[in-house]
Formats: sequence, structure tokens, C-alpha cells
Amino acid sequence: MDFLTVRSYMAEMFNDALFYLQEAERETDTFVKTRFYRSSIINFCASAEAAMAFLAEKHLKAQNRSRLGRVDREILAYLNRVDKQPPQEFKSIPSKISKVTNYLKVEIPSQVREDYLALTSFRNRLIHYKTTLNNEIYLDGRLNKMAQNAPQITRSFLSHLSKDHNLGFYLNEKPNY
Repeated sequence: MDFLTVRSYMAEMFNDALFYLQEAERETDTFVKTRFYRSSIINFCASAEAAMAFLAEKHLKAQNRSRLGRVDREILAYLNRVDKQPPQEFKSIPSKISKVTNYLKVEIPSQVREDYLALTSFRNRLIHYKTTLNNEIYLDGRLNKMAQNAPQITRSFLSHLSKDHNLGFYLNEKPNY
């Protein structure tokens, strides 16, 4: 039996997102193209969220545990145990960004932050689908445009977030498989 070892979840998700985007660009069938665009957006966001978790955990593990506050201990427990729920201060994307930028003492330019939050908001519309959103997502070309902009949005966000911190992978331009 073959086993797959994922060295970097964030790298795998970023690479998968690039793959789905590439497949969408090649595809002529509208339904299949839409499927690939959706998958691409979801995977770009998963990559960035994995990077935030990685950087938060790395920071917290480097601290003296006895000096960590209650919330930081809860975040570390959540990041290390599947049975833990995230504390309120690490539940939403804005709260994760706030915590990680505070930990790393980095600033995300407001436009980069806004673009990334728009991408995750769009991802949420895809995942938490409502029939009232159908026109907004599919019929006005927004899905295609968001998917095509997602690599640069994610790359820019991760570059600023990890400015002085090694993520352990290179943000490729094309899928690497």
C-alpha cells in the first residue's frame, strides 16, 4: 500500500489551487470550468489559512508556555488537537489575521488585507451556498474574475504575512506536479 506524506499542507493547497485554475482556463465546458474555478478559490483560501495556523503555532511554541495567556494557550491547544474548538479570538478570518500579525509584529497593507478578506468572503459564499446568491456568484462573471485574481491576492497576502518568517515553501506561478 502506498502512503502519501504531506510535507506542507499550505503548499499542497496552493499547488492544488493553481492546478484547478489551470484546468479551468483549459476547459471549454462551462459546468466543468465553474467546478474548477470554485475548487481553485477554496484551495487558495485553505492555503492561506494553513499558513496562518502554521505561523501562529510556530510563534506560540517558541514562547515560554508558562508566560502564555489563557487565549494563547487555547489557540495553541486548538492548533495541536483535533478535539479542540478555536477560541472566539481565533475563529474568524479577521481575528486570525489580527492574532497572527500581532504575534509576528507585521503589518498587512490595507488593500492587501481588503483583497484577501474579499476572497475569503467570496469563498464563504461558495461553501455556505444560498440560492439567493446564484446570480451574484455565477451569472455575472464574478467567479471567473475572483479565481483569476486569487493567486496574486493570496501570494501578496502570504508574502506580507510571512515577510520575516519562512513558510517552508515557494509560492509557485504554475502548478508543480
